[in-house]
Amino acid sequence: MVSRSIYPQVPPRVEYELTPLGRGLLVQVTPLWFWIARHSNELRSARANYGKDIGG
Repeated sequence: MVSRSIYPQVPPRVEYELTPLGRGLLVQVTPLWFWIARHSNELRSARANYGKDIGG
């Protein structure tokens, strides 16, 4: 999903890029990342309150 190109120079240089398969996955997970960002406060609150209602 990620290709790596190594360039034999001083200092050494390496470049990374998504392959077509990686770009296809990125298209699928980007909406999930945005959803998580929009709901991060709710998620944090839910984690903090986990188990409190059952005495945990």
